[in-house]
Amino acid sequence: MLALGYPQHSLAVEKNLRELLGPEVSRVPHRRVDRRVDIVCFSKGSMKPLLIIECKAVDFTPSMFHQLLGYNQFIKASYVALAGAKQIILGWYDTIKKEYRFKEGLPSYGQLTSD
Repeated sequence: MLALGYPQHSLAVEKNLRELLGPEVSRVPHRRVDRRVDIVCFSKGSMKPLLIIECKAVDFTPSMFHQLLGYNQFIKASYVALAGAKQIILGWYDTIKKEYRFKEGLPSYGQLTSD
C-alpha cells in the first residue's frame, strides 16, 4: 500500500468496530461490536474512514462480500475492498444506481482522495 502512496500514518490494522465508532458504537448490534476490520485507511486530515479492506487467504465467496458490506454499514467508508493472494477487488456505492459497484485493483491514495 505504501507503494501506492497510502501514508503510513493514515493506516490502521485490525481495528474493531468499538474503536472505530467510539460513542456511536451503540448503533451496532451487540454481537457485532467486537468484530474487527483488517485494514482501515483514513482520509487526509481527518479520522473519517476512506477505505476498509478485508484480507482473505482463500478464493472470494459471496459471504465475504456480505461481511465487508456489513462492516461498512456502520463504518461508512467511501470505499471497500477484498484482498487476497491473487487479487484485490475495490467497491464503492453508486448513488445513482443505488448499489455497490466493484472492479479489480486498488487505486493510489491520490486517486481515491481526488474522487
